[in-house]
Amino acid sequence: MPLAVLARMDRPEQGFRTVRTANDFELSHPWAIAYLAAWGRLPTELDPQHLRLSGLRQGVTYTDIIPIDSSMPAEPGAVDLLASLRDMTTMTAASLSCVRLGRASAPTGSQFEGEPPTFPLRFHDARECGPNVVVVYEPGNVEDLCLLWHLRAVHGLRPGLPLGVPVTADVAAALSRWWSEFAMHSWGLRPTKGYLVSASVSMDTLRDLASSAGNQWSAISWPQVLQPSWGCGIGSSEVAVFENGRAELLGVHPSEVAALGNETVEQSHRSLELVVTPVGGRLPPSRTLATADISARYRGGTVLQIGGTRETTTLRWPTGFTVLDGVMRDRGLRCSPSEPGRLAETLLSRADRLGGLGPLLDPGSQELLARLGERHGMNWFKRQLRTVLNIRDDVDASIEERLGQIEANVEQRASAPSEEEQGDISFEDVRRVFANTTAAEAWLAWADEMGLVLRGTQIRCHHCTARFWRPLAEMSPPITCRGCGTMIDRPFGYNTVKFRYRGSELLLRLVKSDAIVHALAYRFLTELLRPNFNEVGPIFGGYPGITVNRPDQRDPLGEADDLFVMIDGGLGVGECKTRAAGLTSEETEKLGRLADVVEASWTFTATLDRSSACGPQWRVSPSGGRIPHFSLTAEHLFDLAPINTVGSNPLGWRTTYMATGGHEPTSEEEHHAQVVAMLRRYEEWSRVRDLPWWRTEP
Repeated sequence: MPLAVLARMDRPEQGFRTVRTANDFELSHPWAIAYLAAWGRLPTELDPQHLRLSGLRQGVTYTDIIPIDSSMPAEPGAVDLLASLRDMTTMTAASLSCVRLGRASAPTGSQFEGEPPTFPLRFHDARECGPNVVVVYEPGNVEDLCLLWHLRAVHGLRPGLPLGVPVTADVAAALSRWWSEFAMHSWGLRPTKGYLVSASVSMDTLRDLASSAGNQWSAISWPQVLQPSWGCGIGSSEVAVFENGRAELLGVHPSEVAALGNETVEQSHRSLELVVTPVGGRLPPSRTLATADISARYRGGTVLQIGGTRETTTLRWPTGFTVLDGVMRDRGLRCSPSEPGRLAETLLSRADRLGGLGPLLDPGSQELLARLGERHGMNWFKRQLRTVLNIRDDVDASIEERLGQIEANVEQRASAPSEEEQGDISFEDVRRVFANTTAAEAWLAWADEMGLVLRGTQIRCHHCTARFWRPLAEMSPPITCRGCGTMIDRPFGYNTVKFRYRGSELLLRLVKSDAIVHALAYRFLTELLRPNFNEVGPIFGGYPGITVNRPDQRDPLGEADDLFVMIDGGLGVGECKTRAAGLTSEETEKLGRLADVVEASWTFTATLDRSSACGPQWRVSPSGGRIPHFSLTAEHLFDLAPINTVGSNPLGWRTTYMATGGHEPTSEEEHHAQVVAMLRRYEEWSRVRDLPWWRTEP
């Protein structure tokens, strides 16, 4: 309790400041609610149990430690209320409750007026309003008192707005006075505005009051200004070394002892909570995570109980999938990685060690991968069937469902393709795509290190003329012909061996499950909304393939090709198709049903085809416009440097590739040249990446 801290503090030379309280304020007075919310009240008697636990004698009160002024002002009103909050010789009872603690104020909105959020976020309207809110109330209304109390706590008990004014007073005069005294808060390159809200006064009345007060005021509904309070506490930083998601920390940091006093901490440590958050790693809100385990609870960060001032405590940080599972359990659902999701995760994790998925951000790269895995891929079969049946996607897009049914029947009857049926490519094939030898070498080196290709050569039997492919590890002679069994002593020429490349098992499975587009969509959205300067971005994280089901049902409710967790606890779900023709009305409806089940706040669809190949179905919202929907095409997924800049619309429909920043279009040739330049830089980077920095300098 604050009294325990005050009782052990060194008394200032000038003495403690007088605490203003509203204990004796006449509750029938029209300004009572405004003063109660701004000043607060102090208990005249304290609980004996709390006194005992705090090490204080029985019967002690606040008046025994600090001077208290509970008298009613001579002239209650707008002028006196603001002046009392700015009086440096006094403090309020509400501020006393946070003695020696830092008060956090809720974040404000965009630095620019009218800049819409890239994604729908909860509390966006509240952050756009900031603290510049005035509660107009009917005298004696308890709902408005609670609303104003909450708003002041959310905004750190500012010596200014938010404030309250009775509707029976001269509201326009009060607002004008507060505005002229700069009670509002200004931020960014935007005009300062104020907002009137009320739980008891009608919206029409609020609009009339706002109109009479000036153009800077407007009336909005009170739910629009609500957002969570960030509370108060003592901030400290400490270096922690994690091993298997765990780290040991001091139970009480020296800065906390300095703020509260050693005796206070010793007496109260078992009632204190330590909330630990890695830099830039705040967790989304989740009821499941907040109450999951008494020894491991999460509320923005990990909540730890302090055992003693000289003891250490173990920090356990949850994995990303644990957070995703907790958010899904909040909705009464369960989730697990799908097979394409696991494959896409493998691709992404390997790419992180090699500088990302940049070598795949070109249509030519996708053609090479398709050739390497086309005998295994669903798309290869559909392309062949369309060719045989002379089917045009732009004429009959519904054929996709029938193709899927035919494919399923064929797969049940057909055996797996033999090793000899797999496609392969040569170095010349890669060089033709990039028209540059260095870039071709870099692409093959990256694909080889990623485990996407296998290097080998084609061998010809001089006896039966059979041709077969052997990997590099099995090239030492003699080699047995797979056609006739003859031993080939000299399988290669005397001056050269021409290597050919085949898809690895990982690539074959990626192509077969169409998981590459999952990974590229995940990469685009996470890089686009990557937080900067240790800030918290709108997206907490995600997974490139999730199966959703209810705990009492075996059959899944649906499968999200990509699922993202927002920092506000919301969810985004997506449907990914390698080819644009794969998105049918049935697929769109399935995505809409899944979005309803998981209570998604936004949806998206993604394809590796250009927007010119996307039919009208790609502009259809799965939710019927209830929540935002984004359509991502090759123009998005192949973006080399997704950046969310001011004034751009990075998730809007694109018909061309965009230059860095998303403001100027760029041609297909220019985009291809940028990919080639990136590959050439990769070749240089790969030579020095494992060297210490001082050896990489010229």
